Amino acid sequence: MGFTHEITVRFNHCDPAGIVFYPRYFEMVNAALEGFLERHVGQSLASIILEQKRGGTPAARISAEFKRPSRLGDILEFQVDVERIGHTSADLRFQAWCGGELRMICRKTVVWTSREVKPEPWPPEIRAKLAEALAWSAERPGDAEGAA
Repeated sequence: MGFTHEITVRFNHCDPAGIVFYPRYFEMVNAALEGFLERHVGQSLASIILEQKRGGTPAARISAEFKRPSRLGDILEFQVDVERIGHTSADLRFQAWCGGELRMICRKTVVWTSREVKPEPWPPEIRAKLAEALAWSAERPGDAEGAA
C-alpha cells in the first residue's frame, strides 16, 4: 500500500528552458500533502482551516534534493511517506517520480496547530491515520540509491 499523488508539469511550473523552476516543487509538495490529508486522512485542508478553525499544518522545516530535471508535460507521481510522528509534528518524505526515474526528494516537518497557529497535539483520529501511513511507509524503499 502507499499514497501517491499525480501532478502534470504545466507551463506555470517551468522556467524559460521548459524545466521545473525549483520553488514550484514546493507548491507541488504542498498539493501532494493536501491530497494525502484529503484522501488518506479523510480531512481536507480547507475543512481543517475553514470549518474546524485550525491553523492547518504549516511547515516547520523543509529540504529538497533535485535528482533530475522535470519538463513541461511530464507527469510526476509524488509518493508520500510518513517517517516520524511526534506529539505535535510529523516528518514526511515526498518523492517525485516520472517513468520510474526519481526526480526530487523533499522532506518536510509539519505541525498540527490551533486557530492561533500554536502547536497542539494531533487529534486521535488523525494520529491513527498517520500511524497507519507510518507502518506502510516503513515497508516501502527509502531514497533510491543510484538515482542521482
